Amino acid sequence: MDTRGLSRRKRVPVSRLKPGVYVVALDQSWFQTPFMFHRRLIKNHEEIELLKKHGIREVVIDIARGADVDTLPTETVAP
Repeated sequence: MDTRGLSRRKRVPVSRLKPGVYVVALDQSWFQTPFMFHRRLIKNHEEIELLKKHGIREVVIDIARGADVDTLPTETVAP
């Protein structure tokens, strides 16, 4: 079975989020948060802090649409 293009979702704590991650769900109902849309690409650390400020502790991310929290940045070594 070809699984390319299918979403791959995982639940992660907000403390592990980083810019580039695509969030598809929050741990609270949409009417309990000030966020009109729960699906969003995290663009910066301020967005992560805003989620924390409003009591979001866990999110579901889609690693087919954005970065994975387990991906480590590559280091460049100076010659």
